[in-house]
Parts: sequence; C-alpha cells; structure tokens
Amino acid sequence: MEVKAHKLIGREVEKARQTLVMGVVLFVLVTMSTSVFQSVMAANSGATTVSINVDAGTLDITQVPSTLNFGNGVPGANITGNTGATSGNAIIVSDSRGIEPGWTLKSYFNADWNDGFGTTMTIASKMYWYANNIKVNNNVGTDGDVQTGENNTFAGTGSDNSLTMAIAASGNGAGIFDIYNLKMEYDIPIDATPTSYTATMIVTVV
Repeated sequence: MEVKAHKLIGREVEKARQTLVMGVVLFVLVTMSTSVFQSVMAANSGATTVSINVDAGTLDITQVPSTLNFGNGVPGANITGNTGATSGNAIIVSDSRGIEPGWTLKSYFNADWNDGFGTTMTIASKMYWYANNIKVNNNVGTDGDVQTGENNTFAGTGSDNSLTMAIAASGNGAGIFDIYNLKMEYDIPIDATPTSYTATMIVTVV
C-alpha cells in the first residue's frame, strides 16, 4: 500500500513538473514573439530632420521714375511736375532684411538746373514738393507701415539738403512698397535764360 502511495505521489509530482516546464516554455515563446513584433514595428517607421536656412536680405530701391517732366514755362512762371498718379511709374522700395529696423526714403538734387553748355538755374528756395500727397501701395507687406514725408522746399543742392519722402518706423517696412504721386513745383527765376534745362534728383533709402 505504501509503495502504491509513493508511485501515485511520484506521478503527480512529475505531472506538476511537466506543467511547470510547459508554462515556462509558453512564457518564453510569447515573450519572444512580442519582441519580434516590436522589432518589426520599429523597422517600419523612422524620423527625418528637415532643415532650412533663411539668408539675410537687403534694403533696396528697385525702381525710380525714368523722367519727371515739368513741361514749359516763361521766366517768373510757376510750373509743376508729378512722378505719376498711378503706381506704374513709382519709386519701389524693397526690404527683405527680416529684422524690420525701419527705413527712410529721401531725395535731393545733386546740382542746379543746367542746359549742358554752362547756363544754369538755381534750385534753392525755388523747388517745392508735396510729399504729404504721396500714395503708398503695399505690394508685399503691411498696410500702414509706410508714412509719407512733409511738404517742403529744397534749401539747396547736395545730400545735405535732402528731404524726407517716406518713412517706415522701427518694426515696420518689411516687404515691397510702391511710392508714387509725388507732386513738385518750380518757380522759374524772372531772369532765367530761355533754353532747355535738366537736373538730376537722387533718391536714397537708409
């Protein structure tokens, strides 16, 4: 009887051992299968670094009117000129610097009227402009960023006698702007020599 009991106990112990072994094997197989699945999933995705460089741009005048014709007048007459009532003949300012420090558009005459043969007419106190009437067209930028200058008289020639045409304050002026409809007047001196004169108006932006 005792021998039978030992054999029965032995069989039960063996069954328990086999069950334990099978459990360990199944655990290992499930764990390995999960690891393989995770490994496959990781191989099906990736990350790409996308980069871009933003270069520093410039502040430029890209267009100025080719001519500004005052027409005809006799000594003592007041005559007018205009850069144009539409943006087709505009002064174009482009600011692509990105940091928006602002800018100022100025202009001056480099010398008096000259007929090319030595005859001149003075600019000082005879040439006026109406910068307050200027129109600004926003091509690429923000409306209201650019303010017009003041109506004024040229005190003389040269850069020291520049007048302000338009201003973009700090934090403004990025983009492209058409500046046009600049009206100018000139009082022909009463003692002016009748001939054809030209002068050069320099436009700068800083």
